[in-house]
Amino acid sequence: MCVFKINQQGLWYCTESGWLYRKKTTRPPGGVCKICFEKHGTQGLLSPPTEQQAAAEKQQAEAIAAGNELGWTEEEATKYAHVLVRWLAEGKPVRTDEEVAYCVELCKNCGKYQRDTNTCGAKQCKLLTPGLAIDKMARLGIVESPAKKW
Repeated sequence: MCVFKINQQGLWYCTESGWLYRKKTTRPPGGVCKICFEKHGTQGLLSPPTEQQAAAEKQQAEAIAAGNELGWTEEEATKYAHVLVRWLAEGKPVRTDEEVAYCVELCKNCGKYQRDTNTCGAKQCKLLTPGLAIDKMARLGIVESPAKKW
């Protein structure tokens, strides 16, 4: 069995191989990581990831890297990876600075805008998911305002 510890980003990693468990959990993953699995075998502990799981992990890693390109922290990119996966699939469309400024101005005039955190409080708002600054989500060319103003 692998010994897992938490790194500075709050992610679990295998102390033997350095394999990183991308999901943030309170408990460490059980069994053997995929690198140790390939090196030592399972002895019935864990099976290797399926092709579908491996593809999903690859998509998430690409989304996190893409978020980093946009100036997002790894935590922000991980939190919104599903949006970034869709953004990657659609060709990484990005709004211009002028378009972002327009979107932000519309949002700031909305009753759900939270000035102290520069975020949106609307639960249905796909652009301004609570906890992420509005200008970062507005940069993505795939999201739109809940009011369909842009």
